[in-house]
Amino acid sequence: MIRFEPILNQDGAQKNDCERNAAKRLCKALDTRYTDLKIILAEDALYTHAPHIRQISGYGWRYILNAKLDSHESLKRKFAGRCASGQVKELRITDP
Repeated sequence: MIRFEPILNQDGAQKNDCERNAAKRLCKALDTRYTDLKIILAEDALYTHAPHIRQISGYGWRYILNAKLDSHESLKRKFAGRCASGQVKELRITDP
């Protein structure tokens, strides 16, 4: 059973925790508990930031991040650079 990580007040904190901090804890717990799994994360735009990507890459995991390039200028520039250097592969499947 894979567990979830709640968003809650941490000891001594005056405001609620956030999704990003909960994700950090969850990823750490998953890496500790399920060392034999080949994990692929599918996440929304909230998680398209460098510290999170470095964390999950450090565990050797793969990921699918859904983000609109227009709302992430830095990501848009980096993606364009990777496309230009041939580091991006595109797969299109048409479902009749």
